[in-house]
Amino acid sequence: MELSMLIFMTCFAAVVVSSVLIAAHIDSKNEQLLIAEVEREEKNL
Repeated sequence: MELSMLIFMTCFAAVVVSSVLIAAHIDSKNEQLLIAEVEREEKNL
């Protein structure tokens, strides 16, 4: 019983950590795209 609970908690923690990492990765990519867009607009002015 306790072993299956431990496995479940470990899997749950892994899912949470990976989703947080993926979200942070997407955020940083969006930020880089926004920065590139702003720089392009500044060059056009």
